[in-house]
Amino acid sequence: MEFFDRLYLGFEAEYYIMGRLFGAGYEAFKLPADFGFDILVTNQKEQSLKGNRTQRNIQPPYALQIKSRRIKEETFYDGPNGRPETRVKFSIKKQDIDLMLAQDNSYLICVIFISDASGLITNKIISFWLDKFHLEYIKSLGCFREKLDAKGIYELQSCIRLRPTVDTESFIDENLVNKGKLTQEGKKFLLDKLPKTLQLNWEATEYISLVRPPKNDKNSDPSVVKAIPSALTDFKNLGMKISLNLE
Repeated sequence: MEFFDRLYLGFEAEYYIMGRLFGAGYEAFKLPADFGFDILVTNQKEQSLKGNRTQRNIQPPYALQIKSRRIKEETFYDGPNGRPETRVKFSIKKQDIDLMLAQDNSYLICVIFISDASGLITNKIISFWLDKFHLEYIKSLGCFREKLDAKGIYELQSCIRLRPTVDTESFIDENLVNKGKLTQEGKKFLLDKLPKTLQLNWEATEYISLVRPPKNDKNSDPSVVKAIPSALTDFKNLGMKISLNLE
């Protein structure tokens, strides 16, 4: 069953990205054979209706390789500044990395499905893209690490950081009970009604980062976590030159 679970997760990610591409004004086609890419992207609508192309550094067609992971909400832990965070690794074959590096119109698309156990209607889906030039850059930084138990398979590690949170009981004690504004009975009532954690700053941004090794030793930890530009989560920006700085 594990094989089919991975297979169908891959299909889910591919069709999710295809939907986002159509929403961005492109046409997206699932390739019938596996030659290292999963989706082909064109812009025929733009050409037919406008008669000219949007100014991009790289024009379609684009060849996309899709990598996906499904994680559970409970994998998050307390990160810096009270932000829940989790690490997500994507496995990529060396031959696929080399193939993407050989073509200017190639893209790596990473999709993360977060299963939410809170009873909300929808789960969170995070996706971002990296072009051939981004891949060259992160490879030079040592971001692709070969798996110890699988020769020829490399991992790209990302980090999700959510809005800052605080433990609900501690927040109630510090701001209400200890200041005489709430009784113990009132505290018990609130704890029964509220989630275990509260978002501390609703204006804070959530972001996705890439993880690179320190420059002095690419095989050691602690690793360095650097946020990627939000423009890399918008598929309307495919073909545009978006700077990526993990220094």
